[in-house]
Amino acid sequence: MKKLLFSMLLVAASPAIVLTFPTIYPTGTTLYYPDKAWNGYTIFSTPEKQGAVLIDMNGNVVRHWKAVKGSPGPSRILPGGFLVGGSDRRKTHQESFALIQVDWDGNVVWKFDRTEQVVEGGEEPRWMARQHHDWQREGNPVGYYAPGMEPLAEGGEDVDPRPQKRREA
Repeated sequence: MKKLLFSMLLVAASPAIVLTFPTIYPTGTTLYYPDKAWNGYTIFSTPEKQGAVLIDMNGNVVRHWKAVKGSPGPSRILPGGFLVGGSDRRKTHQESFALIQVDWDGNVVWKFDRTEQVVEGGEEPRWMARQHHDWQREGNPVGYYAPGMEPLAEGGEDVDPRPQKRREA
């Protein structure tokens, strides 16, 4: 009887033991071996109003730009310490009002918001970039570090890979 009761208890408890997942996940740098890593920095966009954050390999915040939200597309650092990414996000849409470039101190040095005029909720028409996902700078069409491909920080053109529809303003 004891063996049967023990077997039933073990079978009943098995899913709880097998399907147990951690509820706490570590944040920051968990393992870092400088001799085995390509040392550098990581830029990422936060989902809230914190903006774009630049961290080092130890997870320390190096710089913080609140004006560049990045969401829904990526933020990228350009030569000279410039940062490009989306401005405020349009509510209920996954697109930015403008694509902006800021200097190291966070001053806006370039802005694009002329894809289309949009009217919402009885407000006045507003020009928007309608930047949704991805963009590139002339000189580097891939969007990440590639030897011999330097994105232009000044001048040049932005490349939006989406096919554009012509609309009357």
